[in-house]
Amino acid sequence: MAYIVANLAKFLKTCCHPIREGERKRTKVERGGKVKRKRERKGKGKEAKEGMRKEKERGKGLEKGRERREKNEGKGKGKGKGRGKERGKTNTTHTHTSMLHLKENLKKGSKIKGKKKRSKEKRRKRRTKER
Repeated sequence: MAYIVANLAKFLKTCCHPIREGERKRTKVERGGKVKRKRERKGKGKEAKEGMRKEKERGKGLEKGRERREKNEGKGKGKGKGRGKERGKTNTTHTHTSMLHLKENLKKGSKIKGKKKRSKEKRRKRRTKER
C-alpha cells in the first residue's frame, strides 16, 4: 500500500506541478530544442558564434510570440487544426471547388459565405453600374 501511495505522490509531483501565480505554462517552442542549442554553444570558433547569434535571435522571436499571445488573450481559440486530410489547413473556404459551390449557391440566391466572394460580387456590381 505504501508503495502505491509513494508512486502516486511521485507522479503527482512531476505531472501536476503547480504553476505559480502569474506564471504561464511554457509553450512547446519555448521548451524544445535545448540539446541542439547546447551543442551549438559548445562548438568551437565560428560555429559557436553562429550558435550564440541564433540564440539571441531565438530569444527575440519568443518575446514577439509572447507579446502576440498576451494581446490575443481571451479572444477565443480560433480554428482547430484537426487530423487527417484537412490537417494544417487553416482556411478551406476559398479553394477552387468551394468557390464553384458558392457560385452555384449564388445562382440559387442563398447567403454568400466567405468575405472574398462577397467583395468579388461587390466589385462586379460596381463595374456593371459604371457601364
